Amino acid sequence: LNKVIQFKLGLIFIIKDFHGSWNQTLGHHTVLHNTNDDLNIKSIIKRFLDKKAQKSKILISLAPYGRSFKLLSSLTSIGSPAGGPASEGKVYLYI
Repeated sequence: LNKVIQFKLGLIFIIKDFHGSWNQTLGHHTVLHNTNDDLNIKSIIKRFLDKKAQKSKILISLAPYGRSFKLLSSLTSIGSPAGGPASEGKVYLYI
């Protein structure tokens, strides 16, 4: 981290794919904060700030899409069992 923080222009974090169909459970692919583990934006940025990265040089880019999961039960909350990607459904365009 110390070597990365030395860059003068700034740090760009492209935040995506924390969870996906490769996981055994449902989860957000762009996790802002989570009390269960450190795999989230808040914890990652905190690590850099703890190493004296400048807040004014940090840019966070969030994923503008969603992920689908194949449900393995009737449960639909985070952490529920999943088994790969869901089948393709309708595509909606929101303007």
